Amino acid sequence: MMKSIIKYFSNFIYRTFTVRIICRKYHITNYTINLDGSIDVYSSVKLSHMNLINIPLKFRKVSGNFLCNNNKLTSLEGSPKEVSMQFNCSNNRLTSLEGSPIECGDFYCCNNKLISLEGGPLKVNGNFDCTNNKLISLEGAPKYFGHFEHRKNNFISKRALWSITTGGQSKFLHKIIKYQDDYSIWNADNTLNEYRFNDMIVEIKEDLGYV
Repeated sequence: MMKSIIKYFSNFIYRTFTVRIICRKYHITNYTINLDGSIDVYSSVKLSHMNLINIPLKFRKVSGNFLCNNNKLTSLEGSPKEVSMQFNCSNNRLTSLEGSPIECGDFYCCNNKLISLEGGPLKVNGNFDCTNNKLISLEGAPKYFGHFEHRKNNFISKRALWSITTGGQSKFLHKIIKYQDDYSIWNADNTLNEYRFNDMIVEIKEDLGYV
């Protein structure tokens, strides 16, 4: 028993020492180290433009911004579970949002290689921006968000997303994405034409035998 206790505390001390070295390297200050080796940071974390291929620490909570944009990340493993302000992972090489925070202020994942929003945050209190990706599905979109930023190639606006996710249309997402241009559901300013959108939903339901 005593040997196990000594080994546990030895590992913890070594892990703590390693975490402190990494924090010093990336100018992370005002933090505490948790028993599992993760850290809570009481200010912003800025890891942008550092040519990173992975997140160098395991974060739990960040009381500020968490910026890891403009790197070469292929995974968000190690990202904090909660960010009080902005989480920005734009301009990386991400194909998945697995590892994202559960909740954050703003969420930016622009200019990646995402094909869906699976693994993304559940709650975004501010802006959710997923422009310039390769989305073929909106599965995994946050259950709550303040503002949904879109461009046409990312398929859908906040109002359309709200209609789909709360109006029972989520099972038609693949059809909506496929036929959005055929039904011209987007206005010239990229806002949703609800009249044509509703027509499309009726047609889809008829084709699938729901009416």
